[in-house]
Amino acid sequence: MNPWVYILVFAVVIFAGVILLSFLFSVFVTSVGGKFAEKTIARYEKKTEQLLPGTNCGDCGQKTCAECAALLLRKEVDDNVCPHISEDMQKQIAGVRDELLKLMEDPTPPERKRKRSFWNKKFGGKKVD
Repeated sequence: MNPWVYILVFAVVIFAGVILLSFLFSVFVTSVGGKFAEKTIARYEKKTEQLLPGTNCGDCGQKTCAECAALLLRKEVDDNVCPHISEDMQKQIAGVRDELLKLMEDPTPPERKRKRSFWNKKFGGKKVD
């Protein structure tokens, strides 16, 4: 048999292997990233829930304060939906929401940003805050 056939088959097998590995890697990254995002959002919902009175009175229109916290965090209801929290608490809830939005825009931890800023300065890149 012609040696070029072997070379062609070998190239096709290598190419198919690379495609398969990249597909498996993308599936893995997507599944792991989704789990981390769910945990992060759950943690911020818990922070928001701790700012609410925790009476589960239903005055906001939800069954529990946890449901109300989730809606507040997603900005699906007004900040003043709960009649039992003060304006100061509303500002704190807005702060938690802003913190989550900032994290979603740039998920790099502050420690990592400081490490990257050294290399950026050394090699002439932009300064990272």
